[in-house]
Amino acid sequence: MRNIIRFALGCALAASLLSGPACAEPMKLNLISGPVTGSWYVGMGIVGKIISDACPGTEITMLPGGASANPIRCSRGQADIGILQVALGTAAREGMAPFREKVDNLSSVLSWSDFSPLSFVVREDAGVSSIEDIKNRKVPLRIAVGLKGGGGDIYGRWIFGEYGFGWEDIQSWGGQVYFNNYDDMTNMAKDGLVDMIIWLGPGESWFLSELTKDIRMKWLPLSEDVRSRVHEKYGMALSAVPGGLYSGRVGGTDIPTVAEITGLVVRADMPEQQVYDITKAICEGREDLVKGFPQWGSFDPARAAENLPYPLHPGAERYYRETGIIK
Repeated sequence: MRNIIRFALGCALAASLLSGPACAEPMKLNLISGPVTGSWYVGMGIVGKIISDACPGTEITMLPGGASANPIRCSRGQADIGILQVALGTAAREGMAPFREKVDNLSSVLSWSDFSPLSFVVREDAGVSSIEDIKNRKVPLRIAVGLKGGGGDIYGRWIFGEYGFGWEDIQSWGGQVYFNNYDDMTNMAKDGLVDMIIWLGPGESWFLSELTKDIRMKWLPLSEDVRSRVHEKYGMALSAVPGGLYSGRVGGTDIPTVAEITGLVVRADMPEQQVYDITKAICEGREDLVKGFPQWGSFDPARAAENLPYPLHPGAERYYRETGIIK
């Protein structure tokens, strides 16, 4: 019996030596995401729990943020880990609008592979058949894009810019651009005060689900030329709005568009071991991540090093090489 016990203890010790400690040491981490009421904040809360569970004693502080603010705050050392979208990250890296200068001191950790298509949805009674039609006829549309500096605003500017016009042109034609939250946007559309909504996100949004039940609306496709240019310039993925969404009210046919992909970045000057531990915790905690936040169910550790806006942090790269994810 003693020999059996000794053998079992020896196996347990060998296993612990092979796997090593979960983390080298506890950390103090500031995680930045989105508004407190938004899904990003919830998702990053799950990420923080996974890291703290894997690294006992780690202190996690959750910070509210936003798509264009996160890279700047991480770069300045105000946050350690942040959510960053690929196209916005590319713009930050290169100093393109909405950023005034290049944002450095950032490294990528992983991609969630969560494709979020960009939708241009217009009321059928607005008489618009395409985005080219808006420009050529100088249609005075009333457009709702969400909060200023958010996805609808930034990506809408990019796309319309590739077509050769912008918010100022819309206003000069007698139209209006509204920067409202989605509750206000929905109510204004119901009251006939909004003709078009620009939205970026996966799946079905609650407000478009509600609107399309009562108001006939249609999704405008992006031309192949514009899709290609935006893909090359910003790294937005070529994608489509599935035609079967909203009980087929998209029209039954997939609508060509572009999509954004979300991932995590860290300060480039973070210690290699810390980022290694963070990467390991998240990749090996995938099951808990998806249970807590199904929106990132697309996350596949085998593809975590793809579609990244900044070079991999050495700590993340070490983990991916050790596990064979990067050869």
